[in-house]
Parts: sequence; C-alpha cells; structure tokens
Amino acid sequence: MPYHCRIVKEVGRDYIAVWSAQGEDEHYHRHEESITKSLFESKVRSEWFPQYVVCDRCGNQFESRPSFGSKPIWDTEDGKLHPGDMYELDERNGKPWWVVVLPGDNHFPIHSLSSTDNKPWDVTGEVPNITLRPSVNFRPSSPKGWHGWITNGLISDDLEGRRYD
Repeated sequence: MPYHCRIVKEVGRDYIAVWSAQGEDEHYHRHEESITKSLFESKVRSEWFPQYVVCDRCGNQFESRPSFGSKPIWDTEDGKLHPGDMYELDERNGKPWWVVVLPGDNHFPIHSLSSTDNKPWDVTGEVPNITLRPSVNFRPSSPKGWHGWITNGLISDDLEGRRYD
C-alpha cells in the first residue's frame, strides 16, 4: 500500500527505562517502560538493579539491568512515527536535512549518499511532495529493508514484495 509523505514535528520527550538481554534463537529480549523526568535525571537508581521483567515481544521473563534514555513524541495521532512521516533532523551546509520514514521503520535521510556509488539522490520538489531518483534500496539484505520509489510525496510498495503489516 503506498504511503503519503507528511511533515511531522517533535512536540516533547518520553523518558524511558529499557531492559534487554540475548534470548534463544537470535531473539533479543526487550522491555520498555515510561518513567518520570525526575527519575530519569536522578543519579540514584539502585532500586532498579537487577530486575526480572517480561519481554514485550515474546512474553518470557528475563533478568537484566535497565538503561535509561528518552525518545521523541511526535505530533501524530499516537505520538509515534509512521511510513511517510518526514522530520527535519538538523541543518547541514546551510539547508535542512530531512529524514523520511520508510516501511519497515527505516529512517532515510534524503540528502545522504548512495552506498553503491557514493552519489546523492536527485531530489526534486518541495517537502513533503518530493521525488527521489533513482529508486531507494535501503538495507537491501534485511527482511525489514525497503526498495521502492518516492514520487511526488508518494512512497511505493516494496519492489521486492516485502510486507510490513
């Protein structure tokens, strides 16, 4: 299903604790919880070590120590990014550095250089109605990679048939 590009902006931060550990069969256990900003900024977090938590993906319990961080909250319906969302990362060489979210949760900087020939994509149009040429083949060997076209702000289905349900 094609996706329409749209501009999104960061409207806040969510402070998080993340537990992770290697599971069986190359599965990596992960558990994430929102925490308060004051806990995030505190230096004493000893009550968190060590801890048994339940993996958000497989439901198995595992033991781990948390790491702490923050992630953006976006001005979208659910505060998260979706395919077609475009955000300005920063400015480089005096112009905005735009990132488009591709299917498979791939974040692609549209002014980056191709890994195959070290040349930039030809980007035309105004954000979000951009066209990139040639096609974008992002993380081609990954099952979550994406290969397709961005034309006039429309992101095509994956040319190799990958689905992202």
